[in-house]
Amino acid sequence: MNSDPLILKKPLFNHKNLLTYEYWSKNKNYNISTLRSWYQKIINSSENVYQNKTFHKFILTKYLNKKNIKILLKKKLIDLGSHTSNHSVLNNKSYDQQYILIAKSHKELESFFNQKIQFFSFPFGKKFHRNSDSERIASKISKYSFSCSGGINIKIINRPLKRIGVHNENIDNLHDLLTKQ
Repeated sequence: MNSDPLILKKPLFNHKNLLTYEYWSKNKNYNISTLRSWYQKIINSSENVYQNKTFHKFILTKYLNKKNIKILLKKKLIDLGSHTSNHSVLNNKSYDQQYILIAKSHKELESFFNQKIQFFSFPFGKKFHRNSDSERIASKISKYSFSCSGGINIKIINRPLKRIGVHNENIDNLHDLLTKQ
């Protein structure tokens, strides 16, 4: 999980084109440029200030909330893992910036769910998207760190872990997906 959508109610930057297009295709009263601008303001805002509350609500419905996740946890369909606060590329950031993105986010999620989280998956998955600082921080905060390649996480200790990418599934679709695997 990325902590920003869940805790701060801020969408991920890499979903901007997908989600603004999806909103626009259902509501053509706004042009794509306006929607992208609103999306960026949601990401950049330190407060809950919105140009359009309906648009913001739509964006938030594209992410699972705490209640949805707790249902899946209670049914033992998932384990929790962190994935930075906002899905940033890590290799171009300082140690302190990476610490905030990785460790602070991980600790916030543990506090939010009131449980220890043993898993961390690097955003974008390729080794060149992270560096030795990224790996050092990940090893301090989680028992297992992973790299994703083609939707399958590979532990640094080289054992596969089933993983599904969750993007636009609602809770019912996700429940069906998990129980039919």
